Formats: sequence, structure tokens, C-alpha cells
Amino acid sequence: MESDNSRKKSITTKRIAFAGVLAAVYVILSLISVGTNDFRISVETLVILTAATVLGPVEGCLVGITGELVHQLLLYGIDATTVLWLIPYAAEGLIAGMVSAKRTGQLTSKTAVPVVIAGEAVLLVLVTPVNAVTAIIQGWGNWVTILGGIPVRLVITAVRIVIYILILPVLVRPLFRIINENNDK
Repeated sequence: MESDNSRKKSITTKRIAFAGVLAAVYVILSLISVGTNDFRISVETLVILTAATVLGPVEGCLVGITGELVHQLLLYGIDATTVLWLIPYAAEGLIAGMVSAKRTGQLTSKTAVPVVIAGEAVLLVLVTPVNAVTAIIQGWGNWVTILGGIPVRLVITAVRIVIYILILPVLVRPLFRIINENNDK
């Protein structure tokens, strides 16, 4: 019979490994996008929402930080705004995880609504100023283009929210079972 310590360690190891896999998937999806510096259409944040819903707010936050850090390093290297870019994705994982805490195994499209809206709204609110600061520091944007781009960001976010509400429950149910299997032994 397994001792309590080894059981806890194995559960923790499984969760850490799963978070690592999700961070890697985040990086891959972040490299597959359409757009420019100002507007990028991609779906990597679905991975953060999945991690936050299946594993919890801390792990969702860590997947957001780790995935975005690797994304930043691969595409841009380290610059004055690298750390700023980690904040929105970490916040999305944290907030979505807190909102989804009571819904994890039972997530439906209806119960996914507050999780997805909370996560994506936090992301939108935080990415917009980070993008503005980056554009000004790096000289590829100005306040007119930044403020003028807000309606486009809102539309992209709204479309992503609808898609995520439909997809997230389908992803979460089997992953939640996999992560929590053998916990009763």
C-alpha cells in the first residue's frame, strides 16, 4: 500500500508534468497566429483557461507565465517589456482558476461563460496597455493607432470568447478525469 507521502508526491508530480505539457502546447499555439504587432489572432490562451480550470489558479498562472516567457524569448528575446508581457497571461490563469474553482468536473458551455469571460476580460484589459508601452518604447506605434485599435481588439476577444465557451468544456472533462484518476486508491 502506498504511503500518504508518496501518494501526494505522485499526484503533485502528475500535476506538474501536466502543467509543463500545457505550457509547451501554449508555446506551440502562440507561434501559430495571424496578424501584426498591433493585432494578433491566436488561440493559445485556451490552454491557460484549460490549465486554470483543470488544475487551479496557481497552475493556470504558472502555465501563463511559463508559456508566455518561452514565447517572448523565442520571438523577441529579452527586452525592456518582456516581464510586462508575462503579467496579463499570469493574471488570466489566476482569475480563470479562481472563477472555475467550483465548476471543474462539471463544466458545461453555460458554466464556462463566467470562466472564459473573466479570463479573457482580464487579458484584454492588461494586454492593451502592455502593447501600448511596448509600441512606444520600440517605436512601432503611437497613441492614435493604439487607441484606434481597441475596437478591433474587442471584436477579436468577443469572437475568441464565443469559441472558447464552446470548446473549453469538451477539453476539460476528459483532462479532469485523467488528472484525478487513481486519487481514491
